[in-house]
Amino acid sequence: MERYVLKELEKWKMSKYRKPLIVKGIRQVGKTWALMEFGKSYENTAYFNFDENEEYKQFFETTKDPERILQNLMMASGQPIKPHATLIIFDEIQACNEALNALKYFCEKTPEYHIACAGSLLGITLSKPMSFPVGKVDFINMFPMTFSEFLLANGDRKLVRFMDSINAIEQIPDAFFNPLCEKLKMYYVTGGMPESVRIWTEERDVGLLRRLSMLAPSAFAEGNRLFVEFKGALSENYVLQALVNRFEVMPRYWATDNPRYEVDFLIQRENDIFPIEVKAEKNVESRSLKKYSEKFGNKSPLRIRFSMNNLRLDEDVLNIPLFLADYADKLIGMGK
Repeated sequence: MERYVLKELEKWKMSKYRKPLIVKGIRQVGKTWALMEFGKSYENTAYFNFDENEEYKQFFETTKDPERILQNLMMASGQPIKPHATLIIFDEIQACNEALNALKYFCEKTPEYHIACAGSLLGITLSKPMSFPVGKVDFINMFPMTFSEFLLANGDRKLVRFMDSINAIEQIPDAFFNPLCEKLKMYYVTGGMPESVRIWTEERDVGLLRRLSMLAPSAFAEGNRLFVEFKGALSENYVLQALVNRFEVMPRYWATDNPRYEVDFLIQRENDIFPIEVKAEKNVESRSLKKYSEKFGNKSPLRIRFSMNNLRLDEDVLNIPLFLADYADKLIGMGK
């Protein structure tokens, strides 16, 4: 599988301001795999899992000296550790608060060692503030596989190349539009977690949100039902995952009562706020998006709509096909 996070890891490696790295994310999202794969770009990888090998924790409890800690780890594991040449991986670091705290000293005293850590998002969050090395670590947030990554895993590189090549707001030819819609159904079925995607590409009928929602696999073949089921909840979940992965500020939403209006998401891009509505099919009538424009239109350069319609710009409304959610930032920049 190809994961875009590997490019971020390479930038971290080459940065002259590099600090010990923490890769955060939910469980089973592929953090350990990504670090081990990234480790192939080094002379060797020294891997330490604090959940599987609790004895490693003792080395951090008895000293704060990075050189001594690494010497003990090297002797205990039999793995060579060299400055600049070895990627040191601390896995499940949330299981050892002392190791988390020690990253401060690695940053300050031994920056020549490349240290990358993987841990559960919740576990790392709960470790604050007692032992967290504030300002002494770099972060990369890792998410489930994007639709583009799914296509690459599924052997559809030509579709990804087409999406990458879009450089204007214009109609997408049916030769690409139709297969992208069908592939998006497959992505909805898998849910984007690496193991599910792997099994789908090898065996076919897995799923996470679809399965938990008790939606039968037969919905996959019933036109656009997979997109519109649960009043579009699958589509909203998919778009939100794409937005979180692309924009630094967490998306918000807007709503009023009496009468009720609600816009699915608000995103910040540079210094502008954009309202976003998700429509799971081709019916795109939206009272809420109009009401938002009446109240805040002069403050938003564009209104954004994700739907099953083709790519187009109607005055100040940019319609983005659902399968292009990964490219929202690029397309919004074109439409401004």
